[in-house]
Amino acid sequence: MAGKLVCESEIFHSIDEKANTAKNECFFVGFLDGILANNRIDHTELEPLLAECEAICRQVRDEDAAEIIAEASAGHQNTPQELLDLLTQIAEIRSEKIVSGCRRSSANRLLGFCAGINCDNVITTREASTLFERLKSAHDLEDDPRIVALRHVLLDALEDGKIDPPESAEISHLITSLVGDSYADTGIPSSDALPVVQDLDEIDLNLLDASRVVLTGS
Repeated sequence: MAGKLVCESEIFHSIDEKANTAKNECFFVGFLDGILANNRIDHTELEPLLAECEAICRQVRDEDAAEIIAEASAGHQNTPQELLDLLTQIAEIRSEKIVSGCRRSSANRLLGFCAGINCDNVITTREASTLFERLKSAHDLEDDPRIVALRHVLLDALEDGKIDPPESAEISHLITSLVGDSYADTGIPSSDALPVVQDLDEIDLNLLDASRVVLTGS
């Protein structure tokens, strides 16, 4: 007699753990991409970056995150540039391990990127421009109304080639609706409350004819 799989089965736990690991990896790489978007590490981004790395180290034994913390704490005279070089190297190496062409991975990396550029509540022209280009790639969030709104706002804001404070605030607000409050708002690392990429399911309405439908859950 075939065994029945239940929710507590170790098989399901293994599948969930693998999926969550891939999600966290894509998000973290995206976050690093966001920090690197200005081709420098701004002083307002350093604390959120280290908080994110500390959160990653609490969740898993991540050697790269630990190395970033150690480099920032070393007190070298040229620490900002050395940190920039280190983050660039880590992001490039870890990017190669992400499955190319996977729309779900691209979406989670995009969410990480959004959290990275928004960690200090300031969106620069370069960050906005890079985000606009990333939104053009294939990912599972293309039809999300928040992404659609963000795309339109970025297009309008970048028309004159620069992002002014009101435009920065509007873009930051839209990103918050997508990935949650920034570190600047809460002091909580983004990886402690990762946003979820929701599937958009289609339902044959004929199946619901003369039926009562009840919606449950969050």
